[in-house]
Order: sequence, then structure tokens, then C-alpha cells
Amino acid sequence: MGLVSVGTYSGIYTPTKVDDAKWAVVKGRSTTIVGIHTDGTLWAWGKNLTGQLGIGADCEMKECAMAPEKVSDERWIDCASGYYHSTAVKADGTLWAWGDNSQNQVNSSSTTIFTTPQQVGEDTDWTQVQAGLKMSAALKADGSLWTWGNNDESALGRAVEGKTDGKPMKAFDKVLSYSVGDNHVLVIKDDYTLWGWGYNLHGELANGTNRNIDTPTQIGTAQWQTVAAGFYHSVGVQIDGSVWSWGFNRYGQLGLGDDNNRAELSKVDFNPEEGAVAEITTDSAVKVYPTVAEETITVSSDATISSVSIYNANGQKVGFKMVDGTQTSLNVSHLAAGTYFVATESGAGKSVARFIKK
Repeated sequence: MGLVSVGTYSGIYTPTKVDDAKWAVVKGRSTTIVGIHTDGTLWAWGKNLTGQLGIGADCEMKECAMAPEKVSDERWIDCASGYYHSTAVKADGTLWAWGDNSQNQVNSSSTTIFTTPQQVGEDTDWTQVQAGLKMSAALKADGSLWTWGNNDESALGRAVEGKTDGKPMKAFDKVLSYSVGDNHVLVIKDDYTLWGWGYNLHGELANGTNRNIDTPTQIGTAQWQTVAAGFYHSVGVQIDGSVWSWGFNRYGQLGLGDDNNRAELSKVDFNPEEGAVAEITTDSAVKVYPTVAEETITVSSDATISSVSIYNANGQKVGFKMVDGTQTSLNVSHLAAGTYFVATESGAGKSVARFIKK
């Protein structure tokens, strides 16, 4: 459907440059991709049969866009596409969605299709958003995760059947990071424990069963750096840098040397590249403020800091500074919106704190 955005319906089998623009965020699911330029403008391409590109009623019947089309000139900080709808967060902290609304995955309106972004509620403290098959999930600045849409497969994290009223409801607190699959959700809590809920037919929630879970449930006892929920499988990186996978495995996507599904955490046998956060002290002595930043952050500690590193949610180092003192400032204006970890080296050892880049 032109998803690679190079003006062709043909398959593209090697990495191909889409355009010369500079991108801050790009996310895709199924047949639609949404992205944000570094200037904050919102763009989309791919399938559009239910208005999920957000490019207006005049384009409602347009099957697809084979190149990025501008959705909005306003400044946005995060975006995501589901199967038939899309979601985004503006720089002012407001939450928006558009496309298929048959399951109230956009909002509480009785309108079934929206071809332009529609505001979801009136709150102004949203920071991140993701979209599943027929549901949406968004994170607030206080670390709370909210969900709305269809709950037939328990993806909303609460015991209610069918579609909801389209109003976001809190599913979880103290969220460090999260990932939404088609119908299951994985969360790393602020103590680095892993939690999940939703569809579990193939073992997506690694609890040793194939039964759906309708409320947040802890997965094992390990601590985690990052996690990703796929179509019917999941993968994550623990604090020690080891990679684990579980769930559907027909195509070998678990990396375990076979095509057998796994309903439990399974370690991938290889040595990860250097550069990920290897250890995290959860009783962190380091402080970072503001916790939701746009331009700069200040890092402080009771002990003398020798270095500060910034890692993204995938464990990749995206910033570094040598320090000789108990406080320093770092420019983060160039970073894409999302969750980041600040790791310090000091006489007291290693410590890590989190902040959100708007």
C-alpha cells in the first residue's frame, strides 16, 4: 500500500530513504505510518480507507498516500497509528485521535469515522500515545497510563466487555515505559518490574497459560530496561542486558532457534552489543528536574558526579557529559519526545533517574 513512501506499490526489500526531511518521531502499525518532523509538524502516509491519515474529508475516499502528507502545521510531540485509527499528542499536552471510531477508539462520539484529528477530553498533561488494533493508550506526565476503545480481548486493563464509552480511563500508575501490541499491553513500572494484560492465546503475557488477563499482572520478578509488544509476541531487555522473548513464534521471531510458541519468558542466546544500561540502582541517589523537559535538564546528587549519560527507552546512549561536581545541566532540546534515563557515575556508585522529553 505504498507504506515505504517511495511512490510505488511494489515491495521494497532493502532500506530506502523516504525523503530529505528530518524526523523526530515515526511509528507504524499494519498499513499506516505517522510521523513528526523536527519542526513539530505532523505527517502521515499509507492506507486511508477509514480516514486514519487525518488529511481531511476531501481525501476520505483516497485509498492511500504513497508519500508523506502533512496532517497539521501545529507542534506535536508524539504520535502513533493503529490498524484503522491514529493518535497524537500536541506540544500543549492535549490528546488527539482520528480515523475509525466504530469501537470508540477515537472518542465518545457516535460518529464512526473522523478524517481529521479530534481532541480527546480536555486534559493537558499527556506526554505519549500508542494505538492497538481497536484501542488506544496514552501516558500522562504523572506516569499514569490511560486506555479506551474495544476491550473484547482485555487490552484495556479492566474487567469490562466490548467497547467502552470512548473516554480514557486509568489502567496503571507509576509507569516508566510501556508498549502496546495488537491486543496486549506491557508496562515497566518505576521499580523496573514488568507488568502486562490483554490477549494471551499464544503466551504474549508469559504467565504459563493461554488465557487472557483483564487486569494488570506482574510478569516474573526480574527488573527490565525496555520492552516491546508485537503482533502476537513480546520481547524485552532486562537490567543485566540480557534479551528475552515470548509468545507467538511461527516465523522464528522469538530468536530461539525454532518456531515453537512460548508461554514463559525465554532467554535469547546471544551477547547484546555494548552500550545499553548494564545496571540500575533503583534506590537512586541522583535527581533530575524538571521531570518533564523541553530544553534542558539539571542533574544533581549528594555525591560528586564524574559523568552523566542519557539513554533512550531502547537502551541506546544518546548523550554524555563529563562532570566534576554535584550538579550539572544538559541540553535535551534535540532529543525526540519520549522517556529517557539519566545514568550518573559518582563516588557513591551508579544511579539512574528518569525524565520525559516533550
